Amino acid sequence: MKRPTGREMKQKVLVAAIPPGYADGPAQRFLASDAPLSTVFLAFPGPQPQEAEFFTGRIVQKYLHHQLWLSLRQDLGYCYDLQVNYSYLNEPTAPTLTIAFQVLPENTEPALDAVFRVLEKLETTKLTPEEIQSYREQEEKAQQRNYDVPGFLSLMDALGVQLDLAWATDYEQYCANLKLVSADGISSFAQTYFPKWRLSIVGPALDGRNKHLP
Repeated sequence: MKRPTGREMKQKVLVAAIPPGYADGPAQRFLASDAPLSTVFLAFPGPQPQEAEFFTGRIVQKYLHHQLWLSLRQDLGYCYDLQVNYSYLNEPTAPTLTIAFQVLPENTEPALDAVFRVLEKLETTKLTPEEIQSYREQEEKAQQRNYDVPGFLSLMDALGVQLDLAWATDYEQYCANLKLVSADGISSFAQTYFPKWRLSIVGPALDGRNKHLP
């Protein structure tokens, strides 16, 4: 997987405001963009809900959140809040998986290096059955809570009608599909989607050389 270089981060991806596609999603819990922090968005496309790999994406989302939380917050202490969002409800025909977090500007590059290590590990190292089961159980519990919320169920019902999804309002069928996710499928997912990353960084300049950026 090609990583962004320091030069690219200083000259290409530093932006003046939160990109519109993130403003109502991954960014909504973060501070204003003029805070003395870098807000990092690393996004890549995900499967649509009607595609077989969609449920693999749900497990990958749980894996990334857990592993990045351990790395960026607990081990390195770079950030307090970290999100991994899958925009399939808002963008069912072109969903994205977005990793979002805030760090001090001087920690931006080492934090991204840690993120890419997590991504690369999933590309090259298969999860064990026990790990997959753990992430599947996390997703099942989260979705069960969601299904108890009338507003969420209404969104899923609309999604099911739009895309002809039998599992959209059927929790048992949703869980049955999760059980089909395999270690090989997760590795294939990572190898297919992770290299298509897009990076945006909102915040103060990383150093004096990029003050010309908007």
